[in-house]
Amino acid sequence: MLRSYNRKAVISGDIVEIYEYDKEVLEGYSDTRKTVKGRQARADDEDRKENRKRTVHRARRDLRRLVNCNIEEYSKFVTLTFGEDVRDIRKANYEFKKFKQRLETKIDKKLQYVCVIEFTKAGRVHYHCVFFNLALHQE
Repeated sequence: MLRSYNRKAVISGDIVEIYEYDKEVLEGYSDTRKTVKGRQARADDEDRKENRKRTVHRARRDLRRLVNCNIEEYSKFVTLTFGEDVRDIRKANYEFKKFKQRLETKIDKKLQYVCVIEFTKAGRVHYHCVFFNLALHQE
């Protein structure tokens, strides 16, 4: 017999999210009636936009939860911006990788981090990063 619920709690670090559903959700239920699986179905423009919106929302939520679960005393949020006009993601990622390696060498520690690449309105690449274990003083 399948159990059901209409509330769910998600704990991310010291943050608790409570979700309440209008309809009961069955635990362990999977719909076996689907005849089209994966990307075989063609979506129209409106469906694609709605799907993209849900995907972005889910990615932001998951990133927020990841940060909340890993944030600690020595966590630092930084925005990294290039001095010159860098628009090529490959070049930007290469430079970010070199920056991270130099920083790890300097502090003699493997960094734990999450990073989001973003483009300015002018199309320039920059990064928003949370370094979880970046202590800036001698211990």
